[in-house]
Amino acid sequence: MSLGAPGQERYAVDNVNTFPVDYGNIDKHLATDTQTEETIHRLLNDTTAGRPDVPRILELLPDINWRLYGLRFEDAPALIGWLYGLDITDQADILRLLRATRGLDGAFSEGYAGVVGKIFRAEPEAMVKCLAQLDDDQADLICGFIAYDCDYGYREEAKDAISQTRALAEDGALADNERAAARRLLAFIDAGIG
Repeated sequence: MSLGAPGQERYAVDNVNTFPVDYGNIDKHLATDTQTEETIHRLLNDTTAGRPDVPRILELLPDINWRLYGLRFEDAPALIGWLYGLDITDQADILRLLRATRGLDGAFSEGYAGVVGKIFRAEPEAMVKCLAQLDDDQADLICGFIAYDCDYGYREEAKDAISQTRALAEDGALADNERAAARRLLAFIDAGIG
């Protein structure tokens, strides 16, 4: 991945500010602390325990900067593939994953949409309850990813989850904010945003 020639101006992760390209000092421009990305990479690739430390990686995930991770590690797409292969059903872990969107772009976004879409198809009620805990901007972002996954990958497979979400939107046993989260998600799915 190329950021451009040294000395050129490029957009920062926020897509508002620019920074001069300086391959010798990527950290200075994209993050002040790369410990999260380095720790996740180390844990994902640690073969001494026989398998990655799933709870620890999920605990660190909300602080990941995907763009920085991709710039620092050539095998970065493996992390998205690994997450897709997990069966994430615990609401605390789902919420951690939903908060892990900083620096998503390109292939990471599409892969991330696949991960959250898979969770939605398997656990629509848990997804709705987690969406209700996010701020509006973050909830909209996640709803967009789920809608994208439903539209472009798994519309048929998502029918049951969508039906369950329609029922949740009217379920008096859910809190008001949870029913609102279900309606928000359905608005994105029904509009075909992706």
